[in-house]
This record gives sequence, structure tokens and C-alpha cells, in this order.
Amino acid sequence: SDLHRADLHYTRKDGPWDILITPSFRHDDVGAGAGGLFRFRLRSNNFSGRAELGYRASPRIYMLVGAQLLGGVLDIDAESVPVPTAGAGSTETRFKLSSNDRFLQPAIYSTFVINLTDRLVLYPSVRLTQYAILFRHTTTDPRLRFVWQGDLTSIKGGVGLYTQIPDFPEWNPRFGNPKVLPEKSLHTSLAVGRDLPRDFRIELTGFYKYNWDLATPSQSLVIRDGGEVGLESFASRGAGRIVGGELFVRKALTRNVFG
Repeated sequence: SDLHRADLHYTRKDGPWDILITPSFRHDDVGAGAGGLFRFRLRSNNFSGRAELGYRASPRIYMLVGAQLLGGVLDIDAESVPVPTAGAGSTETRFKLSSNDRFLQPAIYSTFVINLTDRLVLYPSVRLTQYAILFRHTTTDPRLRFVWQGDLTSIKGGVGLYTQIPDFPEWNPRFGNPKVLPEKSLHTSLAVGRDLPRDFRIELTGFYKYNWDLATPSQSLVIRDGGEVGLESFASRGAGRIVGGELFVRKALTRNVFG
């Protein structure tokens, strides 16, 4: 595998306004193989950029809107042994794919910072993403975080919806099923922190995630867009749950050093 990345970062503050611009370029070259069973090589050139505009509306309210653009070219060269089809067996013809496709993924998002009291801050946000050209879907992800800060104790948590597209082989028309849906996940977390004597701080976090519409293997027969009968390969029927926790202890060694 090979990876190259270049980023630029520009910020400016003008009174109550904040400006952020971050263009970026990334080149990926990934390949793998297993004897005569299969081989693949995936090369992509990704151009991305993010622009944000923030505004301090009042001492208690800060607003931010942003736009993000991801696009580029995806080059795929793959070959494998033939895949048997139910009722038809296999053939001696090897399974090959060679494509050069463009992709585009624009998004807009907004975040508010609302100081309800001197101790309680809310962070509501929402993100709208358009998966264009190859994987055509639009998703909306609302999220909410909060932080309560006491004299020695803090409580923070959040709940939000996160979406991502399945892996390329799962929605590629040749290898997978182009009708699979974006994969969704509901994230929740709650953390309690406490400042202790001698500059110690301890924080305990618990989180729960529920995933659905996950692309999973399918042996069902379907009629594809070209009228051919074949395996569905993948379907958006998967679901999962993740439960976990984290214990964090921090000790300030000096004013500028901690461990």
C-alpha cells in the first residue's frame, strides 16, 4: 500500500466572525492477492476541502455553518476465480473488473454552542451529506452533546446519528449489490469526571452504539437492472450492538507536563 497526503490550513478572526478553510489532497494505492485465487489493486486521487464560518451572536450563543466537498477518481483492477451461481454451477471464465470512475460527496453542516447557564453548555448539530455519481444517496445526521462543569465534578454526554457508505465491494454493481443502503449507527455516551487532590483527575465513560442497515452477505436470487438473474451478494439486513467503557486517569506533573 502507498499513501500520500497534503493539507493546507487557513484561519482568520474578524470581530465576532471566524473563518476556516482547509483544502487537501490524498493519493492511495492499495493492492492485495492470494495466489491464483484473487488479486486487486485500488488507486484513488482524492480532493477535499472544508470551509467554515462562525459567528459569536452573544456571550452565550455561538453559531457555525460549514461545507465540505470530497471528490476524485477511483481506479480499480481486480480478478478472481469464478463465483458459482445457484442452480448454474461455475464456469472456467475468470471474474475480472477494470474501471475508472469519478466520485463526489458534498456535505453541509451546522453546529451551535449554547451556554444555558454558567455551568451547562449544549452543542446541537446536524449534517447533510449527498453521496453522488457512484453511490447515490442523501443522509441527514442530527447530533446533540452537553457538558456540565461543577467545581470539582464534570458530566458530559451525547447522542447522535452517524452514517457511512458500505465498503466498495459490497455496493459495486459487479461484485456486490448497488441497491444496498447507507449503514447507520446511533451513538450514545455519558462520562463523569472528578478532580482529585495532588493534581489528579479521573474520568469514567460508558458508551452504547446501535448499528443497522449493515451490508451482509446474501444468497438470495434477484433480477438485476440488465434483466439477468443472479445472486443478491449483499443486502442491508445486518444489525449490531456495541457496549463499552473507558477509565481515564491524568496526573499533572508540572504546569505544562502531564501523564
